[in-house]
Amino acid sequence: MSIRAFAQIWSQLAALNFYTNRNFEGIAVPEETAAGFAVQNWEKLDLDQQIIFDGDKVYICVY
Repeated sequence: MSIRAFAQIWSQLAALNFYTNRNFEGIAVPEETAAGFAVQNWEKLDLDQQIIFDGDKVYICVY
């Protein structure tokens, strides 16, 4: 997937839906999950820390 597609907030969900041929919906990120993303070291790609699956939800940290 093109990283540039995530450069603007309005294109992030549209890019995921386009490239995966799905119809994802945006939701609010729980404070606990956002806090966990905030304390990570984002100097390198680490998908174990940047993508969190929770039931039928997925939280993706794009930096």
